[in-house]
Amino acid sequence: MPSGHEFWQTGAPWIAILATFGLGVWNLFVGLSGNRKTRFINTVTNQRVLWIEQLRQDIATLISLAGGMAGDTTKAKSVAKDKETRLELHRLRRVITLRLNPDDPEDQKIQKLLPVIEHLALTADPSNIADKRLDELAERAQKLLKAEWDKVKLEAEQGRLKTVKDARRDAA
Repeated sequence: MPSGHEFWQTGAPWIAILATFGLGVWNLFVGLSGNRKTRFINTVTNQRVLWIEQLRQDIATLISLAGGMAGDTTKAKSVAKDKETRLELHRLRRVITLRLNPDDPEDQKIQKLLPVIEHLALTADPSNIADKRLDELAERAQKLLKAEWDKVKLEAEQGRLKTVKDARRDAA
């Protein structure tokens, strides 16, 4: 057994080396875990921003297209009778539906408006009912996009959003 003086000359440095090595391994593990979490959060946030922008573009295009179709009451070559235009309107309706959450009550309200707007656009609407529905769609979409943008900011600040169940419970 080494004496006290010998221990400090031979044993203590090894303990310090092992402790430093252990802390280094721990820091490496924590750093890699943090990087993985940061990459995940960045990916989710970036995808959410892309989703928001694409939904905004699709809804704006649908509103513009449907508004033009519904407002065309002339007997000339009707926009509503143009096959490509009808197909684009239908495609936008389906794409927007696929981008929305079927379980969210606000998203469901937008989903219910889409077939109504499509029908009004295809039948030409001299009574301006389509305009009212298009305004309603725009208003609902603005609220949805604002709420999603707020989620992006919260996610970027805090690193992770609450689960849907937690968020609904807090809102009640």
